[in-house]
This record gives sequence, C-alpha cells and structure tokens, in this order.
Amino acid sequence: MAHTTEVDNLSLGNLCYDVRSYSALNEFIVSPRVLFVKDIDTQACKQFVALIRHVSHYAILLNTDGTIYGHSDQFAQLARGNQNTILGQNFGDTLRADHTGVFADFLETCENATELDGLTCSVTLEDDDLLLDLTVTPLSLNDQFVGMLAQSAPNAANDLPKLNFLLENLDQGVWDYDIAANSFHVSPAWYRIRGMDPDTDLLTPDRDWLQSIHPEDRDRLYNHLYEQTCSAEGSMQIEYRHIHNDGHYIWIMCQAKVVETDLNGRPTRIVGTDTDITHARATSEQLDHLDQKLRLAVETAGIGVWEYNADLNTVHWDDRMLEIYGITDGQNHRAGDQWEKHLHPDDLEETLRYSQECQARGTDFQRDYRIVRPDGEVRYVRSRAGQFGELGETKVLIGVNIDVTEDYARAHELEQARAQLQHDSRHDALTGLGNRRLLDETTASLTAGKHADQTYAVLHLDLDHFKPVNDALGHAAGDAVLKTVANRLKGVVADQGEAFRIGGDEFAVVLPVAPSKEELDAFCGQIILQMNKPVTYEGQECRIGISIGCALGKGQLDSHAEVFIQADKALYAAKSAGRNCYRVHELSRQ
Repeated sequence: MAHTTEVDNLSLGNLCYDVRSYSALNEFIVSPRVLFVKDIDTQACKQFVALIRHVSHYAILLNTDGTIYGHSDQFAQLARGNQNTILGQNFGDTLRADHTGVFADFLETCENATELDGLTCSVTLEDDDLLLDLTVTPLSLNDQFVGMLAQSAPNAANDLPKLNFLLENLDQGVWDYDIAANSFHVSPAWYRIRGMDPDTDLLTPDRDWLQSIHPEDRDRLYNHLYEQTCSAEGSMQIEYRHIHNDGHYIWIMCQAKVVETDLNGRPTRIVGTDTDITHARATSEQLDHLDQKLRLAVETAGIGVWEYNADLNTVHWDDRMLEIYGITDGQNHRAGDQWEKHLHPDDLEETLRYSQECQARGTDFQRDYRIVRPDGEVRYVRSRAGQFGELGETKVLIGVNIDVTEDYARAHELEQARAQLQHDSRHDALTGLGNRRLLDETTASLTAGKHADQTYAVLHLDLDHFKPVNDALGHAAGDAVLKTVANRLKGVVADQGEAFRIGGDEFAVVLPVAPSKEELDAFCGQIILQMNKPVTYEGQECRIGISIGCALGKGQLDSHAEVFIQADKALYAAKSAGRNCYRVHELSRQ
C-alpha cells in the first residue's frame, strides 16, 4: 500500500521516489532546495505545503514579499536556526548580496510572464559559513503562477511539472489542518477517493465528520487524532473505514505528522495523506483466508514442506517432514544431503539420477520412493518439488512430501483382492482346478497361431458311478470324492499340462504338446488306474471309474470349439465301449 513518510523515500499512490538520487522513472526531488509560494493562504498552496512537508530534505515556503512562512525541519537544521528565528525572515536577506536584486527581478518577471516554461535563475544562499547554489524555477498549479522552487539540482525545470501532476492526480488525498485557524484544506484526490463534491464545506458547524466513519472505527480514530493534537512529537498511522458517497464503506490508510507548534510547544498544524486501500485490504483478506485454508489443508493432509538452497547445500524441513522421516532432534535446518541418506537402497540410484535430470532441465520433481527411518521402518514417500530463482540468482528448490505408506498398503491389498477375484473367476471353488472359463481361454490360446506341424491334446473326462455315491452317502461324500479325484488328476498331469473341473463330475486336461501314441496310452491308463482306487469317506469305501475322450489337434484351428467337439465324441465312444476306458480322435487344420 502507498504511504508517505519522512524518510529517504517518498511514496505517492503507485509511484515511489528515491529523494537521494535520480531514477530512470522520474527525477522528483533530489537535493536541498527552497520552495517559493506566491500566496500561502490559498487552498491549493496549502495542499502543496502538506505534500512537501513529508519529504526528507531542505525546503522553505515564502509569501510573494519573500517572507518565510514555513519550512522543513531539515532546512532549519541546515540554516543552523530554529523555527522561531527563521519564521518571518525575508528570504532575500539570506542570499548573497549581489544576488538579492537578481532574485527580486526574477520574481517580477515570473509575475508578469504569460508563459512560465523555461524561466530560471541562479542564486546563492549565504548564512554564516553556509554557501548553497540554487536554481530557481517558477511553480504553477492549475496553470497559474503560485511561487517558485529553488534547488541545487540542475533539473528543477523537469521536477516542477511532475510535482504539479502528482498533486492533482496522485491517488492519495493530501490534507493540511491548521488547528489555530480551524481550517482544513485538502487536495482533489481527498474528495475523489470518498466520492465527495470538491465544493463541500468540511468545517460547517452542523457537520459531524465522525458520522462518516464506520462505528467500529470512530473511537479509535478520534483518540488517535486527539493524541496528535496534544503532542508536538505526534505522528500517526491508522487504517479506518469511511463511508463513500454512494453508500459503501472504503478502507483508508491515514498518515499524519505535526509540522508546526506554538511557543509553548503545542501543535498548531498537522499535515497528512489519506490513501484508499480498499482493494489492498480485500486482497490481503483474501490472501489471509487462502493462507488459512492452505495451512489447514497441509496440516490435515499431513504434508511435509521443505526448501533446499543449492548454493549453501542446506535444506529446511518443517516439523511434519521430521515426523515423516522419524527424526526426533527437532532440528529444522539440516545438511543438503539429509534426504538421500534416508533413501531406500533399492531406490537410491534411480531416484538420485531422476533428481539430477530435473535440476539440469529445470523441470519439476515428481516421484514416489521408499525411505528408511532411523528405527529401520520402511515408509513410502510421494515427493513433489519445483525450482525457483531467476538467472543469476540463488536456486531454491521448494517441495512437499506426503507419507503414502498406507496408500501403498491399501493398493497392495486391492491388488491382492483383484488377483484373488481374477483367480476365483477362473477356478473351481471346491477343487481349486481351473474352471470352464479358464479352459476356454487356455484352449483358445493353444489353438491359435499354431504351425502346421505343432500338435496338442485335449482330454474330456467323466466319472463313472459317481451318482450312487452322492445318493448313498450324501453330497459331503461326493465333494470328498471330487477333491480326491482332482488331487489324483493333478498328480498324473504334473507339469505336462493343466487339469480343469468343468462341471459336476466332468473334468478336462489340456496338454500343450501332444505325447506320442505310446505315451498317450500310458498317460490315460495311469489316470484310469488312479481313479479306480477306492476313496474312503468316514470309514466307507467309495468306488468310481472314469471314461476319457481324447482329441489330438495339429496346426491352427478355425475355432477352439472344434477340439472340444472331437473330445466329446471320443468320450461318447469310450462310454459306449463299456466305460472306464479311453478313446482318441484326431483332427488337423492348416
């Protein structure tokens, strides 16, 4: 927010002026100078006086007869006097003898001139051992000659238009309160920021100015002003709400200072500036609200924040970072390699390589990795970071860490659950063998893309005499028999292929590489032999048999269903042959 203070910088609205040296933007006021004003009693001049009172250099105001009317503290110190001895003196008496007449002639020229641009004169101020060369230039307000500005800088002619422009156009309202005369003079901007008519009389007996102040701010503002009128050293800076002419409240930042006192040291004059900071206050409140929400989100989410200084190779970890990494010493400022010391050995090399690439390219760092805490516990961390700093500046890396160990644990559990669902959808719940869905997928893969000379075999098996077991001993006995059959079948198939239960008492076997005829005879014979062995259930022997239909395929098939059709036909032939035997059908497609 803009403000005006009696220091080395003068800030007016959105413009900031360094009064110690010229700037590229402007050359406002730079060195000891004297200000000459034609008619100090005019409101315009009082506005200008209030503006000059805030700057920290040498300035003096004069009436048209050359009498010193006002001055800055710095000029009083420069002249080795005080306000009681300086006030009322004729400025011409302070000039070198041969310059008094030059100055008087120049004043007359300025009063009679129709065009003031380009008029200057040079004089030398002489007071004891003080010699000061000054350039004097006419000063105008609203295109009227109102006085002169003298300064030791050679660019006074450039400064004056800026001074006039600022007074009429700056976004601060300048005011001058004469306590003794009870007069209050303000600049056009003072009215403008309040939406008031410039012709409004501010000191009418029936006007209570406090009524225009927000009720919550009235007492505070009144007390500040009262204290200032009682102290010669008084200065004030306060923010308050003032009702705008259209009915809404605006925020004003007021800065003021006592600039004159009477012989008893009581303030007789106060000048100040009022700045409309409504937008700045709204922006500040929004930022504060956003900051609160951000802090709450960071705390709620358990986010650790860190900042790495590449030049110093140091890092700052907030308390949450220390908590994530299991560090209990409470030291937030740490060596820059603190992070990599905690990286999991399996993630160290790849994570560091990625970090170096990001820094070299100037890209953001986004990666999950594992850390090992001092107690040996392994945690998963999600890290996000970005680089800040212009070319030639210190490179700073700012980032956040989130402990996502629980997320990884849940993800692992979900992955296991998905895997279990995938398994369950393709396997028989009773026997653990693959079901018909897995059989279809297996044979479809098996019969696709085969070369002409590649062979395979699919067996369709059906238990003999299984229904009497269920009828006589119940379904529990039947389930026990089915599980025993599955185990025996897996034992025979081993690593030659895969066994499936495709429903009820039906099973299947897929052999990706068909054995020779002799090997196939032995394979089927072994299955029959194993199934003919009795199954004992609760002391009862259950005897079953098995019929096998085998389809031998060669090369690629148009449809994997063809191999099942042939296996079914072979099974029917085995049952027709008296059961407890096997039959083989061959099929081949190029």
